[in-house]
Amino acid sequence: MTNYFRKKNSLGLRILEEEDISIWLKWLHDDKVLEYMNKGQFPFSVLTQKNHLANINKSKNDILLGIEEISEKTLIGIIGLHGIDWTHRKGSISIIIGENKYAGRGYGTEAVSMMIEHAFNKLNLRKLQAGCWSENQPSKKIFLNNGFIEEGLLKESFFYDGKYIDEIRLGLIRKS
Repeated sequence: MTNYFRKKNSLGLRILEEEDISIWLKWLHDDKVLEYMNKGQFPFSVLTQKNHLANINKSKNDILLGIEEISEKTLIGIIGLHGIDWTHRKGSISIIIGENKYAGRGYGTEAVSMMIEHAFNKLNLRKLQAGCWSENQPSKKIFLNNGFIEEGLLKESFFYDGKYIDEIRLGLIRKS
C-alpha cells in the first residue's frame, strides 16, 4: 500500500523514490511534455536525477512529490514547492503532468490544490508564486482555477518556436 503524503479523491501526492527516476526521465526527454518549459537544453541522466532527488530530499526550502493516480497506482506527474523563504513566508509551485493521457483531466488543478493546502495550513506560508510561458495556457488555467491572479508579465523572457515570448507571473495570498 502506498503511503500518500496527501490524498484527495482519486489523486495522491507521495514521496518520490529512486525507482521513479526511469519514469521521470522519460518525461524529461519528451518534447511534448517539455514544450512550454525551460528544460531540455541539456540531457538528463539517471545520475543527475538521483543527485537532484537527494538534494531536494535534504533541503529545508524545497519539496518535490510524485503525483499518483490512486486507482491505477500510476505516477502521472511531479509537483514541487521551491525556494521557500521562511522569513517572508512564501514559495513557488511547479508542476509537470508527464503522462499525456492524464493531461487536461483536472489532475493538475487538484494536485496544486493539495500543495496550496499543505503550504498554507502545514507550513504556514502566506504567499505562493508560479510562472508559466504565455503560450502555456493549460498551466495558466491550473493556477487561475486555484485562485491565483496574474501579478505581472515579463516581456520576451523565453525563446520559443522562432520568437521571444512573455512569462506570466501569478500569485496567491492566503486569506487571513
